[in-house]
Amino acid sequence: MTAHRLTPRQLAAVYRCLRRDFPLAERKPLWMMLISQRHGRYEPYVFWEKGRPVAYGFLATAPGCRWALLDYLAVQPAARGGGIGTRVLQELARLCAGRWDGLLIECEAPDYAPDPDAARRRIGFYRRAGAVPLGRDSLVYGVRYRLLALPARGGKAPGGDETVRAIRTLYRAMRPAGVPCLPLRFFETEES
Repeated sequence: MTAHRLTPRQLAAVYRCLRRDFPLAERKPLWMMLISQRHGRYEPYVFWEKGRPVAYGFLATAPGCRWALLDYLAVQPAARGGGIGTRVLQELARLCAGRWDGLLIECEAPDYAPDPDAARRRIGFYRRAGAVPLGRDSLVYGVRYRLLALPARGGKAPGGDETVRAIRTLYRAMRPAGVPCLPLRFFETEES
């Protein structure tokens, strides 16, 4: 599997897949991604295997932040169920090594998700791939997320306060100048 970092034009083309793979409430506008990418705070990747694209993963970053946010991850429908998602996640964590401490991951919190079973499966996928729950949920743009971390190179997951600081920093960095940042709220959870 090889990772290919996308140009802005390629990102715009892959955005069509995002419409298929994520509900409207979870999709940020393409223009926000492109502005962040232009300022070096967004790294979209497509992953290729056997000469064809099989998945994409987008990272949001911020100056001075020790963690990257896994903004989106999806496997092409025809390639699902074969372990590609796990390999993509591990490759993204490898790409973080030496630059950030790892990946912060947001998954819909099952108790608040429109499809609680799908949310549990998603969290289970990330946990099987090595991500650890952080004991925090966030509320972002009206969607409640369970927070997990996948440390790079066997590192350590962030504590609660570090998690909150990192998420706040990352969301501020993704917001273009002049666009107000909606309040982010955080909640402690039982899951650890």
